[in-house]
Amino acid sequence: VALEVPLGRQWSLYGDYSFPWWTTPGNDRAWQILKWDLGARYWMNRHRDPMDVLSGHFLGLAISAGYYDIEPHHRGWQGEAAAAWLEYGYAWRLGKHKAWRLGIAAGAGWMGTDYRYYQADETDQHLIYSHTGRLNWVGPTKLELGLKYLFNHKSRKPGAR
Repeated sequence: VALEVPLGRQWSLYGDYSFPWWTTPGNDRAWQILKWDLGARYWMNRHRDPMDVLSGHFLGLAISAGYYDIEPHHRGWQGEAAAAWLEYGYAWRLGKHKAWRLGIAAGAGWMGTDYRYYQADETDQHLIYSHTGRLNWVGPTKLELGLKYLFNHKSRKPGAR
């Protein structure tokens, strides 16, 4: 779930909350991630029509924090992570419906995590922690495909202020 708010004609702020919780049949693989993103975007187009906001090319800066538990085949990693990245993206207006956008974005930057490695029994009821560690990553940090809708945005008649 995300919310992006235009600030004037060329800036926007956004917040994103993600909580995927996936398990496979038989519960031998699980991915649980809880994270929040906060960012600012600079839209390169100078939009004259209010319905043109949040469309075109943009550059952004974002930060993220969250928790995770990733368990393939009854062994896994739990931890807390933080990240910061620069992003580039583009958003298209969709057809006649001026309020809908399709956007793509990619980002690169830093991610750091403190983790705990564990082995689980066959029922995943008992976790045996074996070691802890720290990981820092510099590289790709984001890939986004999003469908957006502009709420409470009305287009103006040509020439109106």
